[in-house]
Amino acid sequence: MKYQERATTLRSSDTMDKDAVLAHVLKQRRTPSLLGGEQTVSVVSSSRYVSQRTDREVEDQLASLDHAILTALSGEVKTVLLVGGEGSGKTTALEKLVVDWAKGEHLQNFTCVLYFGLREIRSLKDELSLETLLQHHHSPVPSESTQLALQKPEDVLFVFDDLDQYKLSQDASVHTLCSDLSQAVSVSCLISSLLHGSLLRGAAFVVATRPTGHLEFLSGTRLKVPGFSKPQRETYFKGFFTDPASANKALLHMERTLGFYDFCTSPRFCWTVCSIYKTLMDAGEKLPDTLTQLYVDILVHLMQALSLKEACNRELVQALADAGVPHGRVFLLDTSASEGVAKLLEKHKGQAKFLDLFLSGLSEPDQHRPLEILLGEFTSDRILDFKSWFKSSSEETLKGCYKDRHHRCFHLLHQAQNLSLVKEIISPSERTGISYGDLSLQDCVALNYVWSCLGEMKLLNLYRTRDFDR
Repeated sequence: MKYQERATTLRSSDTMDKDAVLAHVLKQRRTPSLLGGEQTVSVVSSSRYVSQRTDREVEDQLASLDHAILTALSGEVKTVLLVGGEGSGKTTALEKLVVDWAKGEHLQNFTCVLYFGLREIRSLKDELSLETLLQHHHSPVPSESTQLALQKPEDVLFVFDDLDQYKLSQDASVHTLCSDLSQAVSVSCLISSLLHGSLLRGAAFVVATRPTGHLEFLSGTRLKVPGFSKPQRETYFKGFFTDPASANKALLHMERTLGFYDFCTSPRFCWTVCSIYKTLMDAGEKLPDTLTQLYVDILVHLMQALSLKEACNRELVQALADAGVPHGRVFLLDTSASEGVAKLLEKHKGQAKFLDLFLSGLSEPDQHRPLEILLGEFTSDRILDFKSWFKSSSEETLKGCYKDRHHRCFHLLHQAQNLSLVKEIISPSERTGISYGDLSLQDCVALNYVWSCLGEMKLLNLYRTRDFDR
């Protein structure tokens, strides 16, 4: 069916109502992913947005992510693919793109920009046509704007977030692709038909996805979303805190205590750290020194905000654990008989990266006491079981010459933050300090903590260790 045959009388402006689009984007209520329940678009509306650098060169220089997108779409490119891990800032970058278009600042060569969060529309089970999807599942898109999109696809930009939610085939023949605008098909088929060009050929796309092998068929410009560099984290903190002194204090503390973790490049993690730091600083409380302490503070903050009873708090934490299991995240709050620390760690090996670190931190009374106030008393047998295992396994480890095992022992001691425990486990006769060269930044932090507790090490070979000043 020809587009002209389906066209109706368009508005005199021949464009979408940008004010309505802007209001819709700023007021949308997607599933919150930021601490405190804020929407990601609040980062844009509150001027906390920091454009990332990407690996794409524009005019012989590494371009900002926003500039790279705009440059690609101003030429012949019809598809731009943003690839990045969870919390890397893809959603915020897409929302910033739509907001800037609605404000008349960028991409004015497009008369119609249609933003879809595919995680939300994935729940649609009924078959529907593209017309129906545009009219009823993309508010505000009046019927005249829908007809505009169908009549002049070259003026339309589709913005798809969470494209990895759909395992689209690289082979168009796998799907019976749709070419009829009024044909009702599955949402997955609609998306495949749009991206393969059988529907609205000539339309442009900006799509965001986590790394996946299902989208290799998409030609166009691929942009890596790497997260924040150290200078960008500094800019972000200065934008989050209105007081420069508070911003500097928070940034320096995070870089010293957490900056050596890879996930500190995540804008979502930076938001989380800023949010909990601000709460603690406003209350005059101590900032966390370890990853365990940080997550204890976060969990306590969330539960206190709900003002629930102890039993309800426990149910809530267990529900969080259930929600995390499908994603490979594990949180243990179990009153059943202990299976032993060694068996527990072996059982979850490769599935819970920080499990032993959290167990080490939570075995210390000062660290688990805030949770006990809200969840009830921890099982003392489990704590004693971990301490016994940690002491015996560490003594055996430190007698050997495997430096990676030494490093893991130091990491566990760093999470525990217990001076007497360090001195108890690492006696002067232990073979610490032997060939600790080529350390990672995380290893350096853990080793520095142990050294500061001991005051000295008889042997300390740091040959080939890099200078991590960034």
